[in-house]
Amino acid sequence: MRPELSLPVVWTDNGNAPLPGRLELTGRHLQLVGGSRSEDRSRELKVADIASTRLGRSADERIGGRMTLVLELRDGGTIRIAGFERPGAIRELADRLQAAIR
Repeated sequence: MRPELSLPVVWTDNGNAPLPGRLELTGRHLQLVGGSRSEDRSRELKVADIASTRLGRSADERIGGRMTLVLELRDGGTIRIAGFERPGAIRELADRLQAAIR
């Protein structure tokens, strides 16, 4: 299945170090793939696993000074995502996810 949305991003999972990579939103699934030469990581989750979304604007929530999308997960975890290629992409992703979790 072809992704509805595919973006280059920097993301962090539960406060771990930020990873450059790619986000793909396909149907009811979100996949994050990233890492470095020494460490590859990925995270796939169902949209239903997301309890809420919000745009993180504070310095603590930002990644590299960029506005982030903060995903609060039903299991208590948090994922932060910052885009860097297309202006407005994080807002578009936030809107799509918010509509999907309602």
